[in-house]
Order: sequence, then C-alpha cells, then structure tokens
Amino acid sequence: APLTQAEVGQLELAWEHVAPLLPEAGRAAVESQGLAVTDADGD
Repeated sequence: APLTQAEVGQLELAWEHVAPLLPEAGRAAVESQGLAVTDADGD
C-alpha cells in the first residue's frame, strides 16, 4: 500500500534509531533506494 506523508515522516524520524540494528547490507540498501520505493503498480 502507498505510504502517507505522515508515515514517511515517521520513517525518517525512526531511521537513526533503527539503522544501527540493521546489517550493513540493509543500511546500504536503504541509503541507496531510500526509506520507501515505488513498485511496479506505482504504489
């Protein structure tokens, strides 16, 4: 499902707390793709 602007804001605020818990590959993926991506359906 598409994210609302409020949800994107929550992800941005949480990122600094969550990032240290992720493996390096996960952090790198988020840093290169962003916190949310658009799928083939445009969501």
